[in-house]
Amino acid sequence: MKQILVYADSLSWGIVPGTRARFAFEKRWPGVLENRLAEYGVKTRVIEDCLNGRRTVWDDPYKSGRNGRIGIEQRIEIHSPLALVILTPFYYTHLDRFLLTF
Repeated sequence: MKQILVYADSLSWGIVPGTRARFAFEKRWPGVLENRLAEYGVKTRVIEDCLNGRRTVWDDPYKSGRNGRIGIEQRIEIHSPLALVILTPFYYTHLDRFLLTF
């Protein structure tokens, strides 16, 4: 069985807007991916490592542990062997409080 790691933020975590609830696995896109691959006969386990508020490479001054750069190497090693690692763009990276310019 192949394994795919999804390393992402709240959009992949599947937060129900306006709540702290989470959509069921089969409703979140990583679950949809796993189920669709199964329909095509590809046995795959999609591992979600998603965190609300995860940033790409910056620390969050209000919530610790949100720097996406820190820990990714360990996650890859923990879940190896992996057929694929999916890094989604972290939505909150661009927030004004980081004073980013592009």
